[in-house]
Amino acid sequence: MNLLGNAVFWGITVMLCLATLRMNVVISLLAGAIAAGFCAGFSISETLFIFNGGLRSGAAIAVSYSLLGAFACALAHSGLAARLLGSMLHFLDGNAGQSNFRRRSGLLLLLLAIALLSKSFLPVHVAFIPILLPPLLAPMARIGLDRRAVACTLAFGLVASYLILPIGFGHIFLREILQENLRSNGLSVSLGTILGALAIPFFGMGLGLLVAVFLSYGRPRSYGMGKILQLPLQQHPAPGRRQFFSACIALAVAATVQLGLGNSMVTGMLAGMLVFWISGAISSEKIDGIVGEGIRMMAVIGIIMVTASGFAAVLKASGGIEQLVALMVRSVHGSRSMAALLMLAIGFLISVGIGSSFATVPIVAALYVPFCAAVGFSPAATVVLVAMAAVPGDPASPASSSTLGPTSGLSADGQFNHMVDCVIPSFLHNSLPAIFFAWIAAMIL
Repeated sequence: MNLLGNAVFWGITVMLCLATLRMNVVISLLAGAIAAGFCAGFSISETLFIFNGGLRSGAAIAVSYSLLGAFACALAHSGLAARLLGSMLHFLDGNAGQSNFRRRSGLLLLLLAIALLSKSFLPVHVAFIPILLPPLLAPMARIGLDRRAVACTLAFGLVASYLILPIGFGHIFLREILQENLRSNGLSVSLGTILGALAIPFFGMGLGLLVAVFLSYGRPRSYGMGKILQLPLQQHPAPGRRQFFSACIALAVAATVQLGLGNSMVTGMLAGMLVFWISGAISSEKIDGIVGEGIRMMAVIGIIMVTASGFAAVLKASGGIEQLVALMVRSVHGSRSMAALLMLAIGFLISVGIGSSFATVPIVAALYVPFCAAVGFSPAATVVLVAMAAVPGDPASPASSSTLGPTSGLSADGQFNHMVDCVIPSFLHNSLPAIFFAWIAAMIL
């Protein structure tokens, strides 16, 4: 079996080609699933049956993203988001004496910090983006900030937060998924070894972000101000003392419950919403409207993520993943450098198709850990190859929250394309440096 006869290869190729040609991502995923099923010898009815089975497994994702949206909207209505947004607008509009370059750099640094916190200490994930970014589009246009730089910054922050911070989503990825899957496949390593090994590809991603911000997209870019000013932006009042403290307590409770109960995003968001309701910061009359607003805000992302679960189910059932690994084994001829490169490339292909590095690690770990031992990779190098076979696909997948999130805020006025302005720039500046430095790490560790 060669690459051109592989179902996973054709499924992902069809999906990416259609998405790049500006076809709706949901339709692209469905078409890719049918192409993969056809290549695997499935009938259309069999493919759709497997696809629908995968949709059921993605129901928890939809519920989680709905609650994330509801909690983020509750924070907005409490006025906490207004205070943060006001500080950011003051930084942009109140420092007219500073150069636009300094204001662009400062805003990107703030957004990076928020993205890092959103998946670690403040568990709101990407739900903050459609609330904070649309009001910032006008001042961003006035200072000439290229939105592709914003997309790369947010994607980096959303991925780096679980790559190096062992809290929140990082605890889930590093301990419960990566460390546990390595252990279950015969490789026991400490968290310190994992963090030390992943520091090298993290450094590479950081260099890629600097290139994106200061070189590739560092020049001023113009956007139509008329379209931005037509946006129906919802204004939230500045918080009173009661609402402010309620919001702070809700954030603390949500984070504590999420971390204390097995990193359950659903229970954390539920606890935070209950704090808002019990404290009276949000009245019973408004709670339904806020939850509905949050669900609508995150609906597109949730639907795409659920559809990606169906797509992933077809890829797994096709047997193409195992065929790719077998092809890799036949191709390396005992070369460690070639083995590392192929493992990273195949894992990247799988992760782009699935749309989640979290779901990719269990797939590749079972195949890669024994193969790394046979080829002669050290435990630290094996950690890098398993983790970084999955992580670079996250900021390069059209169906990943790391790209869907930035698009949800930056495309509010229709002047931002998901593939051209988000996925491809993120692939070039986040994914490629991560793969290259992961290959270096596998060679020297």
